[in-house]
Amino acid sequence: AGCAAGAVGSAIASPTDLLKTRMQRDMSLPPRPTLFFIRQILAEPPGFPLNLYLGVGATITRAAVLGGTKMAVYDHCKVGMKHTLGLSEARSWAEKVLVVQLGASVLTGLAVTTTSSPFTNARTFIMTAPPGSYPSMAHCLAAIVRQKGVLGLYAGFGAQWARFGPYAIIQFIAWEKLRELCGIPPI
Repeated sequence: AGCAAGAVGSAIASPTDLLKTRMQRDMSLPPRPTLFFIRQILAEPPGFPLNLYLGVGATITRAAVLGGTKMAVYDHCKVGMKHTLGLSEARSWAEKVLVVQLGASVLTGLAVTTTSSPFTNARTFIMTAPPGSYPSMAHCLAAIVRQKGVLGLYAGFGAQWARFGPYAIIQFIAWEKLRELCGIPPI
């Protein structure tokens, strides 16, 4: 379910992801306006509307890997931490939230970063290169490894984890609280 949700959502939002990625790469001072990038993207081959979906395959793959990893790892870590720490039924707020949910969220952020980093980097390369530079995501991943070695797939890992870590903590703790308020049992 996490893979499918990530894939569908990213396919729909791919044009905005392309725009964001192009704007973030631009180092012009003062920064160029959003319309500059919209016009630039629209003028590129293969033409409207296909040019809005440059890198959509990499975006979908990244989102599917991210979504699938996130849900599976959180569930596995939460169950494992409860069992390992002898907290089959957390007795206090601190045990339930601070130990189990926070710990599982931090590990989930690390796992998501580890599994999605190569695809995040490939997506960025594809979206910022001239159209046609990389015929496929596999070609782009191979080019990254050839140019930078295997660790090149994990360039920016610290910054990616700095984003996913807090995101996972807030998302899962809020999600667990909402489930509790709605009377739905926790994962």
